[in-house]
Amino acid sequence: MPASSNLPCATTRIGAMSSAETFPDETPTLSLCGQDFFFTGHVTSYGRVPHVYLDHDIVRFDHMNENNLTEYLVLGPKGHYFRLTRSREGDEAANTDTSNLEDYCGIVEFLDEHDVERPAFLYLGPDNTYYVRTDDGSEKWVLSEDIVRDALQVTPTANQSGAQSLWLGTGGSWVVQYRNGSFNFDLKGRYVALERTLELARDDELRISALALDLLGDKSFAIVYDNGVVEHETGSLRDFDPTGFEVWVEEQWDL
Repeated sequence: MPASSNLPCATTRIGAMSSAETFPDETPTLSLCGQDFFFTGHVTSYGRVPHVYLDHDIVRFDHMNENNLTEYLVLGPKGHYFRLTRSREGDEAANTDTSNLEDYCGIVEFLDEHDVERPAFLYLGPDNTYYVRTDDGSEKWVLSEDIVRDALQVTPTANQSGAQSLWLGTGGSWVVQYRNGSFNFDLKGRYVALERTLELARDDELRISALALDLLGDKSFAIVYDNGVVEHETGSLRDFDPTGFEVWVEEQWDL
């Protein structure tokens, strides 16, 4: 796994993505929020989130070899989170654990209305903003008018867009990937190292497989592209092991 030193952040090329996944409709997700982080995968999930797991050390879940459960966790600022634990065999009821998601106006009702256990995509942003999409393409969001116009590219009254994923950062920053595979971004001068790698990736017509922007800062991020390149800048993030993260990426995407 040769690392490139000509970029302003840690870069590792692992290999091309495989289309064979245990859960092809549930892709791995990344969350960064200050000193907290969690990476959800279909093979393993791990992170450090003391207010969720009541443990100040790294927690790890081996979904294939231990208890046959999947662990899905999306972090938001101010202690918010959405957590889902399910049996891989589907023979046990799913357990959903959330923290004051009522602060994210309309999201609980949306998930109930669509009878959704795990959304196809969910991102909890700063200032109670969010974007969520279900497998059938239904969407719900609470966003600034600028992000609705420039990222989703729809009118303020619309309830449907062409977005596949929308990642929200501090200061009104955002990255959007559309369902046709293209992506766009406006980082508002933040996450400087990420901006350069996104520009290069867009020139190469790459797709984003997973991304997290630090919800409390303006520098840290982690991103995985569909050609197997992994890039991250995590600064003083406690207990983050770059090599361990890259190994985790290999496992989830079968690289």
